[in-house]
Amino acid sequence: MLGFLPPSRPLRVLPLLLLVVLSASLAPHAAATTTVAPTGIIVPLYSYPGSAWTALIQTKQSEPSVPFVAVVNPDSGPGSVADPNYAAGIQQLQAAGITVVGYVYTSYASRPIASVEADIYSYSKLYHVKGVFLDQVPNVKGYEAYYSALNSYAKSLGMTYTVGNPGTSVPTTYIGTLDTMIIYERPSLPSITSIAARYPGYSVSNFAIVAYDTPLPSQAYISGISEYAGYLYFTDGTWPAPYASLPSYLTGEVTEIKDAVPTSVPLSLSVDSVSLTSEAISGLWTTIQSNGVPVLTGYTPLALAATPGATYTVCVANYQNYVFAHWSSGSTNPCATVTTAQSTVLTAYYQTGPSNQ
Repeated sequence: MLGFLPPSRPLRVLPLLLLVVLSASLAPHAAATTTVAPTGIIVPLYSYPGSAWTALIQTKQSEPSVPFVAVVNPDSGPGSVADPNYAAGIQQLQAAGITVVGYVYTSYASRPIASVEADIYSYSKLYHVKGVFLDQVPNVKGYEAYYSALNSYAKSLGMTYTVGNPGTSVPTTYIGTLDTMIIYERPSLPSITSIAARYPGYSVSNFAIVAYDTPLPSQAYISGISEYAGYLYFTDGTWPAPYASLPSYLTGEVTEIKDAVPTSVPLSLSVDSVSLTSEAISGLWTTIQSNGVPVLTGYTPLALAATPGATYTVCVANYQNYVFAHWSSGSTNPCATVTTAQSTVLTAYYQTGPSNQ
């Protein structure tokens, strides 16, 4: 995982991505579809408020239909006091319709969670940003609760968007702990095929792709990669500071994002089962009903090509020493009801208990 060092102290800083909220799926049945959301861009603004900030505002004003997100980093985090120039610049970004989120490092979950929460609180109170960018996310199991707690804390302050940056693929147990995970951060473009194979069945709004030291991708590439990653960011910036300035082709990039051809992609309802320590378990009996009528039965992992707007009841069973404990939502009812507005993954947690058979 790569990144760049902010001038204030040696902490890894990866700012950005790009929005392209499309829905992905991998259902093995007849495909239902849903209309995709518009493509947008999320930009690293680690420069001091000035010409780059003005250029970003002007680009947003020239393409008002494109959603913009900007990541700011006053002092390898929010700092202890508000910088009036940052405060004014953030207000100007927000007035232009740009969502602003603040950078916070997490040291791969080794930083005390209270310290991270203090930074999130400072961003909220000093700069009134609407989201947070959590850098240095590990890509191994065991730290999901740490990031889920930070997500909940940010939302309790009225923030609406959280991003995590492992810079590479993460176990599926991390998906949903934050709104978006950056699953690629490297020089040059990833192949569409390699990205398509990573997380079939999950909503692509969960994932982001960041590529530096690359020329402006083609319109066909942006449209294609958007079907598998909900956020994108491309820049011709080079190491060791690939995000120190805006891409030289920012205007063209935003135009291509705006013109990305919307497609309809399969909408899926997937059911996974894991242990209380998030280890995958397969082979647990599951039924999916709609209006009291079974539409699919089988063993986990299970996926259904869902109908947009339909309501489904998903029930999982115990087997031998595997005893259902709760869903990822916290519900202890073995039957969960969901209405599919987007591709959805339900995760059932099992504990080892007395044999049931």
